[in-house]
Amino acid sequence: MRYLAETRLPADEVLTRAERAFGPRSRLGLTSSEVMPNRRAFLGGGGHIVVTTRRRGDRTQVALETREYDREVQQFLEELPGPPGWLDRLRAWLRRDR
Repeated sequence: MRYLAETRLPADEVLTRAERAFGPRSRLGLTSSEVMPNRRAFLGGGGHIVVTTRRRGDRTQVALETREYDREVQQFLEELPGPPGWLDRLRAWLRRDR
């Protein structure tokens, strides 16, 4: 499965969080199989997680591909802060709806 998200975090912080969430010292204990400036890959338990980042202005685009770890990837994405301005857009949308 492939997941996409945007966050206001810098790309290196997203990858650091991915290492903590999925890497050898995490609860999952997956093996780091690829370490690149904008990409991390983790293997283990018959599955994999690949995290790719790309900085675009004030936001980072995050792509995750996984097999066997959908729940963990979804939780990881839920914990990332949204892109800049998302809260303001949400508030404006909620005010419009009244």
